[in-house]
Amino acid sequence: MMIDQGLEEETRSVLEKFGNDCRVFDTIGYNEMRKYLQSEISKEDMLIQMQQHTRKYSKRQLTWFRRNSDIILVDGEKL
Repeated sequence: MMIDQGLEEETRSVLEKFGNDCRVFDTIGYNEMRKYLQSEISKEDMLIQMQQHTRKYSKRQLTWFRRNSDIILVDGEKL
């Protein structure tokens, strides 16, 4: 969905305006797209890495929430 909503164009713009050292490249999606645009990885590898990094981040979030007993998880679909 990120790619369909213009991630490539946005990444190109950030690279042009701010270069490789911009903090946005520390986030999922932008870093992988930057590597792809700079021919460091293939398009297929970019997609695989984005998916892997998203899953790992989601798992870390769930682990953090489960360890914090003060947090009550709510199923947003049931609201």
